[in-house]
Amino acid sequence: MAWGANPANNSIMGLRALFSRWQGSERLEQVRSALRQQLESPNTEVRMLASNTVGRLFDPVEAEQQLSERLQTESTPEVQEALLGALLDLSAVDPVAADRVLQNLSGVDCIASVNYRPDEETSDLTRADGRLTRTLLCVFTRLALWVSTPFAAEAWAEWASHPFEAPATVRSLVQFSREAMKPRSHEPDDPQLRAFTFVSELTERVLGLLAVPAEDAIDESDSSGRAVAIHVAHSIAIELYFASGAFTNNVPPDEELSRIPEPSFVALALPVLERLAAVGDVSTAHQVVQTLVFLSRAKPRRALMSITDAALGAPGYEQEPQGEEAMFKLFDQILADDQDNLLNDDEYLTRVRLVLERYVDLASTAAISQIQRLSQSFR
Repeated sequence: MAWGANPANNSIMGLRALFSRWQGSERLEQVRSALRQQLESPNTEVRMLASNTVGRLFDPVEAEQQLSERLQTESTPEVQEALLGALLDLSAVDPVAADRVLQNLSGVDCIASVNYRPDEETSDLTRADGRLTRTLLCVFTRLALWVSTPFAAEAWAEWASHPFEAPATVRSLVQFSREAMKPRSHEPDDPQLRAFTFVSELTERVLGLLAVPAEDAIDESDSSGRAVAIHVAHSIAIELYFASGAFTNNVPPDEELSRIPEPSFVALALPVLERLAAVGDVSTAHQVVQTLVFLSRAKPRRALMSITDAALGAPGYEQEPQGEEAMFKLFDQILADDQDNLLNDDEYLTRVRLVLERYVDLASTAAISQIQRLSQSFR
C-alpha cells in the first residue's frame, strides 16, 4: 500500500512533526492526545502513520503493552510494519521490554514472529506479508546480538542451527549482523564476539555441506542444498568485506594507504575468511580476496596464504577482472613492503608463483610484469 498526500495524511504528518518539535511545550499533551486518537482510525493510511509513533506516545511500560496488544490484533500488513518500526525504536531504549513483546508474539499467526518457521519463509523479506519481514529481523538482530536478551538469544540459536532450511531469512540475519561485527575498540566487545560466533559456526555448516563433491550429489535436493550453502557463504563474505573497512568511498589515495584494520576485527575475521577461502566459488573468493587485501596490512603472510587458497581453489577465478586487479594490487603492496620476507619464504613464494602462472596462461600483462620483477630480485 502506497500512501499519498491528502488532507488526512498531511494532518497526521503535521502532528508527528509538532510532537517531535514541541518536547517540553505545554501544548505537547494536546498533540499527544490527537495522535493517540488516530491509532484507532478506520482509515488504514492514517492508522499506519500514527502507529509508527506508539513508542513515543506512551511511557515505556505502556508502550510495551500497546505494542503487544496492537501487533496481536492488527490485521493490515502495512500497519503491522509501522508498529514493528515502533518496536525497533523501543528496542533501542528498553531492549528487555522489546524482548518481552517478541515473546508475546511468538504464538501469533497473523503477525511475523521470530520463531523458527522455515515453511513460512518468503523469498522477498522486504514486503509486509504478515510473516517474517526485514523490520522485524532488524529488531530481532539488535536484541539477540547487541544485548542478548533471553527470548531473542534463544530464538537466534534456533535459526542458527537450521541455516539451510530458510536461507533468505538466514542471509538477512547475516546482513543485519554487519554492524555488530564492525570494530569499535582494540579489543572485541560482546556484540562483536556474538556476531562472529554466529558467522563462524555458519561457515562451518556451509563447509560441511560442501564437503561432498558436486559430482557425488545423489539427487536434485543435494545440488540445491549446495547452491544454498554457496549463497550463504557469499553473504557472509560480503558482510565481512563491508564490516572490515576495506570498502572506501571518496577517500584520498594517500589517506587510503595509511589506513590499518582494527586488531579486534583482524583477530576474529581471519579464521572465518581462511575457512571461506575453501568454498570454491568465484564470487565468494572475490569477496574474500578483497577483504584480505585490506587485512594484509596487519597480517601480510597469513592474509596472502588465504588469498592464494581462495584464488587457486575457485576454478575460473583468474578470469574475474576485478579479481585480477585486487590480486596484483596486493602483490605490488607486498613487493613494496615485505619483499625480503617474500623472497626468503619458500612457501610464500610458491603460492605467489602458482597464482601468477594461472594469469600468465591467460597472457596477463600484469602477471608477466610481476614475474619479471620477481626474477630481477633473485639476481
